[in-house]
Amino acid sequence: MDTEAVSRCPYSISVWYSSGGTRRPRQDGQSGHASPEPVALTSAPTATSKTVATVAASVSARSPRPPVWYGPWIADSRSDMRRTVSQQRLQTAVLPVALVVLATSCASGASAARPRVPHRLVPVVVSTDLAVGRNRLLLGRVDSTSGEPAVRAPSQDTDVALYDLAVAEGDPVAVVRARFFWAVPDRYGMFRADVTFTEAGPWAAELRPRGAQTTESRPRVEFEVRDESLTLEIGSTAPRSKTRTLADVGGDIARLTSDPHPDPRFYQTSIAGAMGMGVPFVVIFTSPAHCLTDLCLPALQRVKEVVADVTSLTVIHVEDYLDLDSPTPDVLDPVLGRWGLTSDTWVFAVTALGIVQAKFEASFEPGELFHEIQRLYGG
Repeated sequence: MDTEAVSRCPYSISVWYSSGGTRRPRQDGQSGHASPEPVALTSAPTATSKTVATVAASVSARSPRPPVWYGPWIADSRSDMRRTVSQQRLQTAVLPVALVVLATSCASGASAARPRVPHRLVPVVVSTDLAVGRNRLLLGRVDSTSGEPAVRAPSQDTDVALYDLAVAEGDPVAVVRARFFWAVPDRYGMFRADVTFTEAGPWAAELRPRGAQTTESRPRVEFEVRDESLTLEIGSTAPRSKTRTLADVGGDIARLTSDPHPDPRFYQTSIAGAMGMGVPFVVIFTSPAHCLTDLCLPALQRVKEVVADVTSLTVIHVEDYLDLDSPTPDVLDPVLGRWGLTSDTWVFAVTALGIVQAKFEASFEPGELFHEIQRLYGG
């Protein structure tokens, strides 16, 4: 990738940010897309063992805000998320969900965009919606020398140490077990941990081998915890969203999904229809062919595999974009805003009473979703 292409990618992200986030940017190298004028990259922050290993590489010198790499639906308050998507503004700067998988496309070949750290692997936060209370924290790892996602599984069990930076940067306030899994087999691995945040504000996380000496310095990644979740909270009532079905488009499934191998089962019932019938359901919001990460299609495929033998379960796929007849769709479905989505792939398990039982961002293990399906049926 040449220097111009490297600079073009973060530039398109920043243009998207300033325009209100209703039309997604295009990654460099896609045919048919206009190429914006390139801008210079700034140097990546230097991480040391005593500071946060922040790997968000490129920030325009003209903007004090970090770049937003993950999805176009972030806002800085719950009221903003209740607006239609076209009215929302990108105002929350959190660490990028897609950095784990966009590091190659936006950082490969740009030496100035690579952190200079004493550790080869540094953590990045994948989760974009962390709030006070219980959370499913996702962390990835990036190779500090190449800027690419780490592709090897850890050689031993791993813990996540959590630091409340509003209190002190000394000892962690909690150390919890982390489980490694492949979001995309042998390409993108993540760590997930069930964590509890006691207060809003700045926090940091550190991946460490289980049983490692606590005095050994390791890179940390900083992130913000909100007072309240932007996405629907577990235990809340799901919106009765009138999502589109095959009946709405004359059976033309290509108008409902960019999935290259769609399952018609996923487009029979709307969210409102499932709630009206009083049946449990699983809904996935994602855009397989128009994704800002490489996680959308694998997540949808994983849902298909998990529900294949649960034929009685209502499963719904909601495509992020309404204008799939366009070669470059960019009209977002307003339903995304009503569900408070903060990135381009979310899965929700909803009970027969319309209560959000579980939610998964970006990726999940098959067993996680299957367990929630069993719970939907009282198992």
